[in-house]
Amino acid sequence: MDHQLASMVLDCDQPVAHETAAIEDETEDSLMLPAATTPVEDQVVKKRRDSKVRFPSEDQLTRVLELGSPWDNAPTTNKDETLEAYRVACTAYKLKPLAKVLQQLESIENFKERAALLDLKGLRLDNRSCEALEAVFKRLQFVTVDLEGTSMEDDGAMAIFEMIDFYESATRLIVSHNGKLGCRAWVACSKMMKKSPCLEYLDVRNNVFDEYTIPLIGRPIRANCLLTTLHIEGCQMSGRVHLIMVAALKTNTHLTELFLGNNRLIADDMVHLGNVLKLNTTLQVLDLRDNMIQDDGVRFLCEGLLEQQSGLCSLVLWNNRITPQGMHAVAAVLPFHASLETLNLGSNRIESSGCQLLKPGMLVSKSLLRLGLVNCKVTCEGAIALAEVIGDNTILERLDIRDNDIRVAGLMALALAHRVSHHLVRLDIKRNVRVDQSFFQRDADMVKNFFKDIERYSQRNKMEHEEREARRIVLKRQQELEDQKKQEEEQHEAERRSEALAALSTALHAQALAEGQGLPTMPRLDEAEEEGENGDADRDQNLLLDRPQPVDEELDNEDAVENKEGYEIIDENEVVQQDDVRTCDELETENADIQSESTQNDLTNHVGGPSLSDDLGMYSLAESSVNGGNAVTVTDTEARNTESSKHSALVEDDDVDQSPGIDSNGDNVQANS
Repeated sequence: MDHQLASMVLDCDQPVAHETAAIEDETEDSLMLPAATTPVEDQVVKKRRDSKVRFPSEDQLTRVLELGSPWDNAPTTNKDETLEAYRVACTAYKLKPLAKVLQQLESIENFKERAALLDLKGLRLDNRSCEALEAVFKRLQFVTVDLEGTSMEDDGAMAIFEMIDFYESATRLIVSHNGKLGCRAWVACSKMMKKSPCLEYLDVRNNVFDEYTIPLIGRPIRANCLLTTLHIEGCQMSGRVHLIMVAALKTNTHLTELFLGNNRLIADDMVHLGNVLKLNTTLQVLDLRDNMIQDDGVRFLCEGLLEQQSGLCSLVLWNNRITPQGMHAVAAVLPFHASLETLNLGSNRIESSGCQLLKPGMLVSKSLLRLGLVNCKVTCEGAIALAEVIGDNTILERLDIRDNDIRVAGLMALALAHRVSHHLVRLDIKRNVRVDQSFFQRDADMVKNFFKDIERYSQRNKMEHEEREARRIVLKRQQELEDQKKQEEEQHEAERRSEALAALSTALHAQALAEGQGLPTMPRLDEAEEEGENGDADRDQNLLLDRPQPVDEELDNEDAVENKEGYEIIDENEVVQQDDVRTCDELETENADIQSESTQNDLTNHVGGPSLSDDLGMYSLAESSVNGGNAVTVTDTEARNTESSKHSALVEDDDVDQSPGIDSNGDNVQANS
């Protein structure tokens, strides 16, 4: 079967600490027969009946295939198919179907979701009956499977645990009051706890555990399994067994509720549990009822709570032989612990003196909502001390003081304090209050009126509490909406800034490409978000100023051609300053000077003077020295072209003016004296 295959895979894990593995090579394939014994049960054989498997040698293994969830591709089923499958399985195992199982299956309508409960409590389940239940578990899942008091043995329990692990059949499992379960059953339970992805609640009350079997429960807890609630009451776990169990809680971060009642725990056991409370802040509910931890045990627990300061929400110390001396440690914890909401000290001899010792801590407590003092030998003096707490404390919601010897005076103090308090929602007190026989009628009427007042004030506070809760929910919802709106606004603002930066970057990129410049540096988005709108404007201006300046587009065509043909650009990134640009008047004056020099040179050339090219070369050097070594120089070609044009202009002027010395044909003429 499927669950048997899963069991074979699980059995390949390492053996527990007290087991020894024996491997016998009988054939070439080496049959593996796990054989281990415990000091308690030497007669138990570790091999399951009719469960033989042969493993190939390691060199023949190519890969390991992980089994997926059996519900991934499972076909849909219905009530009739499930009932018929269960009947067929019972027939195959030669069993009569359990009427209780058939009745519960018939009452289930929706087979697509988990059913609420499979109740097998009190039925006798032998090995074959457990195997037949696979026909149900492979077709239907449950929230709770109750196997309390079913007298299961190891083989049947192993089958059930393997089915629940493989088929994910339950999120809450109850296997309490099954004293016949041995080591093999708890090994299968341990593997189920470790591997099940859905098991959250496990109840193993009133089963037999020892120092060999309790590690099997503690191992998955230490491995941080998904279990959140563990009931392990009535299992005789004091001493070393308790130490092994508690040590597993130090590294666990999932278990929130632990019930250790009726385990004969003593004060020394609380030393280890107190050390766990110093480290573990995940545990919220700790139930230690019906043990013998006494005042020293309370002190060890409170020492752990003082270092914890927050984490534990509910502490139950019912019936632990605690006296008023233990209230010193409790009162010291209440002002500092920020999460302790429920404290149950019922069935302990707290007495009125213990209430007096608790009062200072309760008056300043900011977390305690519920206090239980049932059957604590409290008298009128203790009731008056509690009345003072009710009147001054602003968070206490419930006080349970039933089964105490509180008479008329104490009842009057509680009623008057209840009238002042608007937070105490429930005050539980014994109805049959003892009255003085000499004033029976008067005291009886007063007691009746006090109880009426207490009920009326409780009802008033309950309505106010509901109104406060409603307002709190509304305010919480409004706060959530405001936070959501603020988050959306911040997101929109971030998107707007991102879009603005993207548009700016695109514009700069396009302008740079159009001007033939290099790509601009992209601004950082996180800097833009930090600087805000003013920072964005300043940074945008800086980006524009830091860019290479474009070439002046107002240059005339002649200057542009002149720039292209006659000038050499030394540095492309150098920007010509405004001071280096000569004005038009200066250029005209310089041109006039050049014309006069050209005329003089022309005349000199006729008589053997220096040539025109030499003169232009001297002009080029002079121009370079005047500019102070700027990036622009005049070439010889441009100088010759410029001089030719100037010479032509002089010739034209001479033709018009008919100047002596040059005729119309350009020949030199000797000037007349």
